Amino acid sequence: ADFSREFSRIESMGLLERGALKLYYTHLADVLRRLLEEQLQIEASERTTQEIATDVARHSLASEAIHRQILEFLSAADLVKFARAEPPIQEARAMPARGRQIVMDLAAQQAARVAVQQDNETTKSASSVQESEHVA
Repeated sequence: ADFSREFSRIESMGLLERGALKLYYTHLADVLRRLLEEQLQIEASERTTQEIATDVARHSLASEAIHRQILEFLSAADLVKFARAEPPIQEARAMPARGRQIVMDLAAQQAARVAVQQDNETTKSASSVQESEHVA
């Protein structure tokens, strides 16, 4: 799934302009929850933000900064959905960009991890070749 596109689609639905704040935040939180399920294999759709935060904190792919971004995003959505908070419109408008930033940060961290793994495998292969040359 293209989660960045999903955040942009919600942004362009006009929900804020129609005063559908709760629906807007519900859609945004649902996209982030699906992202967590797909990218981090964390069950997120039927769990509380605190339960999700605990799982994300344990996950090796999510850095502390990403963990904080996810927790802040879901907490902001919870305030609107359950406590009927009404954040400033600028803050509400920034939510899709915050979601896209989480998508990019997770992708960058995943790419960096793959690069390190490939580098480690290359180093192991090179040292195996060197060892076999010494034996011969």
